[in-house]
Amino acid sequence: LTHLGWNRISVINTETDFTKDLAFEFGNLWKGDIAYFHTVRIDSDGAVDAGSLDLALDGVPTENPRLNSRVIVLLAHHQHAFPILQRARERNFQPDTIWVGTHSWTDRFFGDSTQWMPDIPGYIGIAQYRNRNSEYQDFLQRIQAKQRQLRPLTPVMEFLPDYAAETMVDSILSLAKALSSLQPKDRAETGHIVNALKNITFSGVSGPVSFTAEGDRANPQYMVMNFPTNTATEWVNVGVAGITPDTVDIDIRAICWASVGCNQATAPTDTYPVPPNAVPLWGTLLIVVISILFIIIALKYWRSRQKKTRLKANIDEMQKKDKCNAKY
Repeated sequence: LTHLGWNRISVINTETDFTKDLAFEFGNLWKGDIAYFHTVRIDSDGAVDAGSLDLALDGVPTENPRLNSRVIVLLAHHQHAFPILQRARERNFQPDTIWVGTHSWTDRFFGDSTQWMPDIPGYIGIAQYRNRNSEYQDFLQRIQAKQRQLRPLTPVMEFLPDYAAETMVDSILSLAKALSSLQPKDRAETGHIVNALKNITFSGVSGPVSFTAEGDRANPQYMVMNFPTNTATEWVNVGVAGITPDTVDIDIRAICWASVGCNQATAPTDTYPVPPNAVPLWGTLLIVVISILFIIIALKYWRSRQKKTRLKANIDEMQKKDKCNAKY
């Protein structure tokens, strides 16, 4: 968000535990302005509550550009995000909105029909990084060889089905490497295993693997994805992002933006142009009254000057006549 120059955003999230926690953490971490925040209810059958969604869309300050933002961060699972996006389209809600997503719906399959989308949806977000290094290729080739051996008539997989498969492989490798670094007597001790994991570093199927002191993956990477048109069959990778500003690399020209188009040199702004302040009715009336008073005063002043000029002319004429009479 900050890499694209955005400082003011709105947030819409669903009321699942995952997205509520995500919204809470996002609100704590975001240093910019939040123009609007709303939670959409989920019905007992797991569907998005239509009334709550309409309330969320109605609440966005679209009529006040001073408060509004064209960037909306949508925190929802894909089964909820897609109906929200579709409803926004049906209502022609702020057509130039830039909908930003997390990996919970970004890079997910929309289904057989995307005709409900605008011509250029411009959805953008992050997804788990899909590594394609030599370790990945070697692991995939070994799986393919095993598939050909066991099922010679069945086509082999062309790629691993999901990032979870890659991270699962590296999770197993991490634990195996940690255990192998320990003495046999220490391999049943949780504390020794955790400390050994903190020292693990290797190039895995999912990319470089190492861990922070808290046990999180160190220096994680994410793909920046864009859904360009309603005829597209998949998301387009337009860059990568880490957890610090210097690890973000996005090809702006590769992104398609809603109501703007593709191949733009810069990202659209997060805010809308603010029109000049309109003069209130009482102000207009005051200006009219002052103008009338000014005209009246000016007219009186002009008449007074005219009167004085005529009076002076009469006095001069009389003085001339007096002089003439005095001669004779």
